[in-house]
Amino acid sequence: MKEFEDKEKRKLVIEKLKKFKKMNPWKGDVGERISKFNWLWEELVKIYNKEDWVLICSVPTQTKFWYSSEGSFVDADNKVVVLQGRLSVITFLHEFAHILGANQEEAVKWSNELFKEVFPEKWAKLKRVGDMMVKINEERG
Repeated sequence: MKEFEDKEKRKLVIEKLKKFKKMNPWKGDVGERISKFNWLWEELVKIYNKEDWVLICSVPTQTKFWYSSEGSFVDADNKVVVLQGRLSVITFLHEFAHILGANQEEAVKWSNELFKEVFPEKWAKLKRVGDMMVKINEERG
């Protein structure tokens, strides 16, 4: 069994995501939002015993780069997860799934299922475009 499939740990992740939701990760300036994502990171690495991994949030200040987080990645050799562009809860969970052994398809499924369960009101406003979830009325550009 891969780590992300552990049902007991999934319950703990959902508990932490519910606390994260109460923090409103979409509210605040960039620094405040990054602090919220760092809090969630610290909670999840404890659950999965991945404290040796590091999260880097690379969020440009130019508005045009806020559209997407698709440049985010995992550097397994250096145990680093980099979130680039828009601070996205789904992308955060997706990249975290990779450090738990998930392949691309598994990471998409895991992150989408968790997001849908904890943020159903936000999920209802999204549509799938390839492996990404985007706001229904949002244009790419």
